[in-house]
Amino acid sequence: MSALSRSLTRSLRRLQPMHCAAVLAAAFHLPVARLSAQAGCVASPTVVCSPKLESAVAEFRISQSVGTYTAVMQLRFVNRSAAPLTLGYVDGSGQLVDDQGNRWTVFGSQGVRGIGRIGSAINASFELQPGEAGEASFELRFMGGAGAIRGTRFTPTLAIREIEKLASGQVRLGREYVLRFGAVSDGMTTTAPAAAPTPTSSAMPADPGSAGTPEVPVAVSGAEAACTGRSRCQAAGPIMAEIIRVVGTGAAGRGHSMQIGVRFRNVSTQPLIIGYRAASVRASDENGAAYRRDGANEVRGIGVISRSGADPQFALAPGASREAVFGVTRYWKPGTALGTRFAFDIAVAELQVLPGRQISVGREHALAWTDLTLGAGGADVQKGVDALKSIFKKKGTP
Repeated sequence: MSALSRSLTRSLRRLQPMHCAAVLAAAFHLPVARLSAQAGCVASPTVVCSPKLESAVAEFRISQSVGTYTAVMQLRFVNRSAAPLTLGYVDGSGQLVDDQGNRWTVFGSQGVRGIGRIGSAINASFELQPGEAGEASFELRFMGGAGAIRGTRFTPTLAIREIEKLASGQVRLGREYVLRFGAVSDGMTTTAPAAAPTPTSSAMPADPGSAGTPEVPVAVSGAEAACTGRSRCQAAGPIMAEIIRVVGTGAAGRGHSMQIGVRFRNVSTQPLIIGYRAASVRASDENGAAYRRDGANEVRGIGVISRSGADPQFALAPGASREAVFGVTRYWKPGTALGTRFAFDIAVAELQVLPGRQISVGREHALAWTDLTLGAGGADVQKGVDALKSIFKKKGTP
């Protein structure tokens, strides 16, 4: 072995694995950042690994109402780069093709929740910090008509594009990612990417000549930590949202309605204002029956964001919590079974009050729960469990 070879070997031994990859990539003229950006992402039929970005199908379910089939697909995006990443959904790109050849498309203004759209305008509100994860919900429909047969396995495709925020306050479109997932089916849920501590300065800097950035572990947010062990809890940025009760009323031949109570908590260190996106509430049962917003009972206790404006009444100090109630309903046909387990979706957005009492609508969060049952839950159930533990402890039960 030559002196040069021995020197190179000793140098490589002193390097961390990521640095070794950088040296090898440089030797073979490969973009090191592109190699490392996907290192923490494990591709599968429900996970697409792209430079900077990991995209996964978190949930998929089908419901039916008056001859129309609706698919709700919840996607989870993880910023695997070492820099903030702003993303938008490319309007018109979302579709499903089922195993019967039917094409399902994103439907209307409520078809995309939790992520901004790129169309005639560019909504740059969906920004992920390094290691941060965020979710978005897509509603796709198939108007089957009489005699139509819908499939049971579905292949989703959509396009997500990077948005660069300029110093002038304007935005510029960047790289576009076409996400093609493998076959998914009704009722499917997947686990989120494994969480890791928030990245530190030890992360390797990107090669200036490469097209990507180095991998960053998934960070654990305060809301995710607060939701640990709570089955009815959802984490979204600075928001912890927990179902505290589900109350059902109605009778066969008329309708069945549900009132869902949600407790929102600000887990950040800054004041927070949130609003409910009008008409975004959805629900369905395990039989595929779809529930829609319940008219005047759609929402109570939280301000609404609509085309006419945004109501900033729902303000939370750091650590504070407040409750809101959402209503859904459906026609209950005589002789049909009523579901016992339910899925529920809403969209909320962060608000900022500007000078002149103007309201700026910021990042939107798509919140989705599954496997809900009628009755109390979340914190209310936990209080009952704690009370029982206290009783047994007083009686000397270990």
